[in-house]
Amino acid sequence: LAHRLFEVLPTVQQDQRDAVAEKMIAAIDMLSSDQGQQLKNEVFAILHDRRFVDLFAPDALAEVPVTGMVRDRGVSGQIDRLYIGNDSVILADFKTGIAHDDAPPKTYQRQMALYAALIAEIFPDKSIVCWLIWTETARLQEITDSMRAEALARIFGDTETSL
Repeated sequence: LAHRLFEVLPTVQQDQRDAVAEKMIAAIDMLSSDQGQQLKNEVFAILHDRRFVDLFAPDALAEVPVTGMVRDRGVSGQIDRLYIGNDSVILADFKTGIAHDDAPPKTYQRQMALYAALIAEIFPDKSIVCWLIWTETARLQEITDSMRAEALARIFGDTETSL
């Protein structure tokens, strides 16, 4: 539901977002009123966070399917939010819960490294920025170029991977 709210709410006029969110949350029978309110608060905190303004701009993309080859591996996935700027591309993945470590989990580093490698093929002249955004705390964890290079090296069993 959080992913769906992040997809839909940026397309709704500001003054109607609260009502739309309430309606979407109410449609989920499994959520208590308190859980629904907590989820709405978390989503709105991220939507209003200045760090993420580009991700929710009118020209940003939501739930973008990606498919292609990274070296000899087929990769298929979905990028939660994608913003294509003049000099950079931001890939963001929303994670529910709380990040417990200083470094992003290795699994997510691998995921974003593969997505970034695909996107870099499309936009070779732009820097690629990868973010994990934890919904409960609005914590941002960047998956840096070096993290992505190390993740690709682990995937492909080499030490010469570059981004």
